[in-house]
Amino acid sequence: MRSGFFVLALVMAILISNIYGLVVYAYTQNSQGAPWVDPDVYRELSKSSRARVLIVLEDLGGIHGSRSMYTAYGGAHMVEELMLRAHDSQAVVSTLKSLGVDVEDRLWLVNAIVANIDSSSLRSILRVPGVSMIVLDRVYRLVEPVEKIHVGKDSILSPLDNTSRRIVQADVLEAMGITGRGVKVAILDTGIQVNHPWLMRDNKSVVVTEYDATRTGVVNICTYRNESNPHGTHVAGIIASQNTTHRGVAPGVDIYNVIVFSPVLQCEFAATSWIIRGIQWALVGPDNASNTGDEAQIISMSLGTVYPPWFSYYYYKYDPLITAISRAVSAGVVVVIAAGNDGPGGYTINYLCLAQGVICVGAADTTGGNLLSSSVAVFSSRGPIPFDISLPDVSAPGVRIISSVPVNSSAAFSGTSMATPHVSGVAALLKQVYPNWSPIDVKASIVMTASPVPISDIYENPNPLEQGGGMVRARDALTNPLRLSFPGGALQGFTQVLVVPPGSGGRVSLMVSSLANYSLGVSLDSTDLVSYMGSGVVRKTAISFSPQSFSLEPGGRVSVLVNISIPSRTPPGTYAGYITASSGSYIARIPITVVVPASFREDSIGYSLSLLTYIGAGPPEWVTFRLLASQPIQDLALISSYSEGPLPLAVYMITPSNRFISSVSGITFSERGEYIIVFEVPGYFAFLGRAEISISAMKISQGLSQIGGIAANISSIRGDLGIVNSSLSRRISILEANVSSIFSGLDVVRNSIRNLSMGLASSQQQISILGRNITDLSASLSSLRSSFQDFMGSVERRLSDLGTSLSGAIANITALRGDLTRFQQSMNQTISGIQGSIGDLRASINDLSMRLQETNLNTIIAIILAIGGIAIGITSIALARRRR
Repeated sequence: MRSGFFVLALVMAILISNIYGLVVYAYTQNSQGAPWVDPDVYRELSKSSRARVLIVLEDLGGIHGSRSMYTAYGGAHMVEELMLRAHDSQAVVSTLKSLGVDVEDRLWLVNAIVANIDSSSLRSILRVPGVSMIVLDRVYRLVEPVEKIHVGKDSILSPLDNTSRRIVQADVLEAMGITGRGVKVAILDTGIQVNHPWLMRDNKSVVVTEYDATRTGVVNICTYRNESNPHGTHVAGIIASQNTTHRGVAPGVDIYNVIVFSPVLQCEFAATSWIIRGIQWALVGPDNASNTGDEAQIISMSLGTVYPPWFSYYYYKYDPLITAISRAVSAGVVVVIAAGNDGPGGYTINYLCLAQGVICVGAADTTGGNLLSSSVAVFSSRGPIPFDISLPDVSAPGVRIISSVPVNSSAAFSGTSMATPHVSGVAALLKQVYPNWSPIDVKASIVMTASPVPISDIYENPNPLEQGGGMVRARDALTNPLRLSFPGGALQGFTQVLVVPPGSGGRVSLMVSSLANYSLGVSLDSTDLVSYMGSGVVRKTAISFSPQSFSLEPGGRVSVLVNISIPSRTPPGTYAGYITASSGSYIARIPITVVVPASFREDSIGYSLSLLTYIGAGPPEWVTFRLLASQPIQDLALISSYSEGPLPLAVYMITPSNRFISSVSGITFSERGEYIIVFEVPGYFAFLGRAEISISAMKISQGLSQIGGIAANISSIRGDLGIVNSSLSRRISILEANVSSIFSGLDVVRNSIRNLSMGLASSQQQISILGRNITDLSASLSSLRSSFQDFMGSVERRLSDLGTSLSGAIANITALRGDLTRFQQSMNQTISGIQGSIGDLRASINDLSMRLQETNLNTIIAIILAIGGIAIGITSIALARRRR
């Protein structure tokens, strides 16, 4: 029965392996110094024969070089060093031009050359020394508002005046005289109506300078075309509006209008090179010189895109735009980026939020008028980011925010593009008070002192994957002295990801520090850790601290050990929550993520596992699981999905060696280690419900291996049998020869026995004759006795002695007859023994012959003795008579 099942499974596996094709792809590393080429460059060339690219030259080796440079040179000096290194290494421009490359621009921030190339020039560029990468000049979209309501005199939106400003506590700081005065905020956007009435301060525009990073010369079309993109003007009003009713968060700031959108791309898309050029300009300011005091201190960007998590995971390491943003932060600029409007599905965070040190902002619905009635906006993009890292960082009002729009008008927009300038404004307020704070200092003060939005949508309780630290609160950010960090953790220590299998534990160090000039008593606590859409919970009782309560000296810090014990029955998933530190009215929060990996269940038939989640918040939407394979599985594993509603699912996978496998219906887990499984909801619809993914692999290869081993054993046995057969043949030949020799010996024995039998027959005849002679003698004696009876009667007395002698003779004769009888019996027994012992006869035949001779001699002697005895008797009788 089992053999039949095995054969069926084997046939099925072969069929399935032919039906389901696996697409395996991975971004390759540089090989022997060869430049890395973005695969999309080849795709663009195959589609249109030309491609606009960034030729990145060798200098610092990507985003990781920026950290060491920042340490060595400091923020402002880093810009000078970048400009100098780029100038020195870009001497290859003349070489590229001589090869026919259409060079358009140079970008010192990432040491790159912007060029238009074809396939021929690409091959030439690859041979130029000093080229590190060639990437496509990708375009990024504006984070468009999801709702636009133009405000009229009788608008129902008028009760919302100043609500968002009050919720973020900007009014409290303005009452303290903190307006962001003198802080420079660069808005990278579609452009701003510089002379909008709301943006006029003391008869001068708050927009003190502007720069066209697109260099297309037609930017004002995007600025003033009301029906298309009033985006930049609306963002500027949220930050710096002077209107008394709709006042900005930081009305004292100076705005830099950096235009990165152009009608060339429908005012909705910005090229990578344009955005980098805009960041460069913000870093040096209008005088185009570093460290002169006119540099932007804050960059606000409401643009980006959403990539599938697997693509983000691979590409951000190579992306010049991610490098540029990260270097801007390292140079000392606070960069604030919109999380995106692609929620509420998971992994929908704006790709640009993967840059190091930025503040990623989600949106909250504050139309209820206060914090307690606020909720996370349904459209706000959710985390995590690849893989399992908690984002956004913080949330801010983003629903029906009233601000300025061209021309000289106002409107209520909804989106994370509206939330982002709220945080940019709060950052400006902090920079006014603490101008020497680094971008990390500003981020920590904003993120860790935020207040969780109490009302959620897809999660039961506030969760960092949908709102980060919570609602930004300017006064709390300014006054709360508590700071938390995970040394060596993700996002520069702003969060931590632990992978803890069910039934085991994990631990991590948490640094608690104080900015206060007085002592603080601190107590630690945590929230429940909740998996995607609340499908699973790890209770806060699983988290402990050592120590849990302690005193912080002025400006001091304490290292705390956080222990997490995962119950054995915890389902696989990504669980996120908060760790909180409290001291009196001060509360600081930091997100933590625990990933509970799946593992295969093994039995005699094969391997299997099931993954359960809730899905359908998107699209777009992605959910990830981690799978720990303790050993390679060479058999084809089948992956199937089930959902409660009409919910299409696509499955992808990343292997331990960073191979990406798409369109997964079956896969072999041929590597030992951690796999990342990605479930995607494609298309434009989804129904919320439970989803189950099953993975199973039958032990077909093991069975085949066992069959192969059996076949090898059979072959070995067959060889051994051949050897045995040959040996037996030789032994049988020898045995046959021995048997033939034995048969010859038996013939000799048979002849000897025949001769012996004849001799025995002759002896028996002689014995028979002797017996007859004795009988005759007995008869003669009887006759003689009868004849002399009368005589003996008369001479009885005289013959008394003679009678005694005769009696002795008779006794002797009788004894002799008994001996002869016994001898005959012994001979018969001997003959029977000889017949039963033919096998021993050959060894004793000579001895038997000798015995037979002795037997004949003894017989003759006995006869002679008997006759002699009779003669003696007769003689004695005669002598007796004579004496008478």
